[in-house]
Amino acid sequence: MKLLLRTQQPLATIALFILLSLSYSANAQDNTLKGILPLQNNEVYYKQKFETPGLTKAEVFRRARRWWVLTYKSAKDVLQLSDENTGELIGKGYSFVDAPGEKKDMPISFIVHSTMTLDAADGGYVVTVSQIRLLNSWFALPGAPIETYKRSPEKNLIRVLQGTDQKIKDTFASINKFVLTESL
Repeated sequence: MKLLLRTQQPLATIALFILLSLSYSANAQDNTLKGILPLQNNEVYYKQKFETPGLTKAEVFRRARRWWVLTYKSAKDVLQLSDENTGELIGKGYSFVDAPGEKKDMPISFIVHSTMTLDAADGGYVVTVSQIRLLNSWFALPGAPIETYKRSPEKNLIRVLQGTDQKIKDTFASINKFVLTESL
């Protein structure tokens, strides 16, 4: 019996080592912030390509710019670059987000500031969102980079990150719907 236990102990140690190695490898390859937000070069970075069959670069650009004008209170304040020749739009803006709180009637409210770029082309466009900062209020300008943002308890931080993720995905869906249909 003692011999059997001795031979099984090294096997258990090896198995534990393999499991820990696999776990570390999976975490090292997980290119997200807290398993929620996509990371590129250790910064939260969203990038999505959209197809717009039959639309020219000029039409995609015109519709995307119009979406910006209709979505933000002042496109002049938001748009930093609007180049019809290259099809490039770059905007910096704020969005208000209410993430679910612990109590149903008490959401976690915060402001997301980000840079969004759109590169129009014939038949499609690419949108990126980067340089994301979170603010608890207007008095917290310029806010904290989302990668270093702190919130206690940890579950509230997770809710804020999930709310930010959903807001960005909703923004992508909104701009795509408008570019395809010219309807908000």
